[in-house]
Amino acid sequence: MIEASGVALPDSVAGSVSLIPYFRIDGVVVLADATDVIERGADRYMSDTITRQLNAAGLLMVSKLDLVDNARAEEVRAWVQEHSPTAALIESRPSDVSVDVVLGLHGDRWVEASEGASEHDPSVYETHHWHIRAPVSIAELRQVFSVPIPGLLRR
Repeated sequence: MIEASGVALPDSVAGSVSLIPYFRIDGVVVLADATDVIERGADRYMSDTITRQLNAAGLLMVSKLDLVDNARAEEVRAWVQEHSPTAALIESRPSDVSVDVVLGLHGDRWVEASEGASEHDPSVYETHHWHIRAPVSIAELRQVFSVPIPGLLRR
């Protein structure tokens, strides 16, 4: 997972990451702040960035809806859907969206709108975990986890 800055262009970041061997883009999540996304989208300096961010989204999370009134919330919903028509939309309030939803691990997977997107096939993955019952050397642990292994996802 890559968290880019608020002025990053997710399509450019995804394009760069897709050039790295053993990496693939599984989706783009964009967070839109309900308190100011429309104004930022109309700003002469920010509008292009905001539009590109919304267009790149496979999953669009609209945050801070609890801080705006119902009329503003409806306006924001309509505006972001107009600017990101293919993205799955989640309305989020503080701490109410599970990381499993964002990562596509819960229930029906949101599907990235771009070509070549596919869902994870759990049959091709193995999962192993263990509980450590004795003290571990932090230096040795760092050494073990610093070695990249193609195809291995560590969480």
